[in-house]
Amino acid sequence: MRSKYTYDESGVTFFYYALTVLSLVVAPATVYMLFGKKNSDAGAKPKTPKVRARIPKKKSATPNLKLGLILAGWALIFLLSYKVKTTEVMEAKMWDP
Repeated sequence: MRSKYTYDESGVTFFYYALTVLSLVVAPATVYMLFGKKNSDAGAKPKTPKVRARIPKKKSATPNLKLGLILAGWALIFLLSYKVKTTEVMEAKMWDP
């Protein structure tokens, strides 16, 4: 019994694979960033009995970097979705000798 294998010689299915993997990463990251755990130390009591003058903390670039990566991920998702929608899939012709 022989099996017929079809190979993707034109590379059309790569866009489906890339879109799926990227969606599985970007969508949960977006939900976590929007509705995830907030900084829980903001309203906590100070651990020392005396309140000392606090030095203002410098804001880190991490939230901006995360936001930029998520926005770039969504841009890639839209680009790949457009590519999948507009790419024409050529069906293989049967060879008849």
